[in-house]
Amino acid sequence: QLIADVWCVVLCCVREHMEAMVEQLRSRLQETQQSLQSSTSELQQLQVEHDMLLERHNKILQETVSKEAELRER
Repeated sequence: QLIADVWCVVLCCVREHMEAMVEQLRSRLQETQQSLQSSTSELQQLQVEHDMLLERHNKILQETVSKEAELRER
């Protein structure tokens, strides 16, 4: 009976430890998911900004090419 009681205590301690670890992992998972959401949002904003800058660059480049062509014609 003593061995059974000891095993019961040991298993109870192990279970409590495992439950604490699971809770810690859940918390870390939630933090990681929030970080991922934030990073994804930031990436989308940067992609929009990149697209705008690329359009502006291409427009300026086309204007420059047109002006150079005009100057050559003169």
